[in-house]
Amino acid sequence: MSSARIEEGFSIHLPEDVQERLGVKPGDFINFNFEGETIIVETLPPEDEVDLSEAIRDVREGRVDGPFHSAKELIEHLRE
Repeated sequence: MSSARIEEGFSIHLPEDVQERLGVKPGDFINFNFEGETIIVETLPPEDEVDLSEAIRDVREGRVDGPFHSAKELIEHLRE
């Protein structure tokens, strides 16, 4: 069993055995899923990483819509 400390800024250094087991490297994305009090860590498939990277870039560059205060408002915007 491995453990890690939550550092300032909420970053976590993954122990080497966890890095090797997950097959991750710096810049990779991982998902956290919850089952009760248990956290499941999963790697993202490469195509999901690309989609997520593009979405993050869009947000950083201001290519976003909203905010929307209701589902109705969002649906009306999507129909435009």
